[in-house]
Amino acid sequence: MPHTWSDEQARWIFRRAATLRARGAKPVSGIVLPTHEFYPDKLDASPKTVRRFFSRTLELAGLDFLDVKIEIVATEDSEGGGCSTGGCSAPGLPAAPKLQRLTQEGDGAYVARLAKGELSHPTVLASAMVRTVAAIFLTELDALAVFSREERDGAVDLAATLLGFGPIVANGSAIEVRGCSGMKVHAATALGQGEAALALAVSCALEEVEPASIAPHLGRVALEAFADAVRFVGANRETVTRID
Repeated sequence: MPHTWSDEQARWIFRRAATLRARGAKPVSGIVLPTHEFYPDKLDASPKTVRRFFSRTLELAGLDFLDVKIEIVATEDSEGGGCSTGGCSAPGLPAAPKLQRLTQEGDGAYVARLAKGELSHPTVLASAMVRTVAAIFLTELDALAVFSREERDGAVDLAATLLGFGPIVANGSAIEVRGCSGMKVHAATALGQGEAALALAVSCALEEVEPASIAPHLGRVALEAFADAVRFVGANRETVTRID
């Protein structure tokens, strides 16, 4: 059975995980799960809750010493989504917003932007937040320049995973939505579901976390990809150990 990632994508995950780990991309709070232990507040669309959830994400990443302001922006393309074929809508799933996600305003000061439409879908919103926090991490380390422009969005997802937010990234890469032609899988991430699952499996191996403790917190599609990724990482354990 073929994997949901290519050999080239697997090599990129392993190689760039080593790049990021060498620059400090490691969890300070372990593997973060979407549970009350990590996030005491239920994520909803209220700006107050969103800001509190974002602050908690910064804290879990060890970046709560930074001054980050949150702006919720109305964008023309943030209110609805379409199927991957472009032929019908995906109810309840916002389209990818076109906005400048992050602006650095000074030493340790940022403005982070979330699209108003993203607030309508918890998985999309959580993915946007952890990806933004990962982008702040990479900016603080001046590490984005290490990656080509084509790599940078994927590097943000990979950094988020290595910082401990892999379950959220994996779920964000495999959002099931019922459209007019049946179930479709959409992504709120740059990495596809296979790549995100493989990155999560690598993170679990590096942190010596039992994959079975992660599995209950993944959606159906993400879980299928993760099970395959865990087997792949187990068969390539020597390569994983070389990441550090």
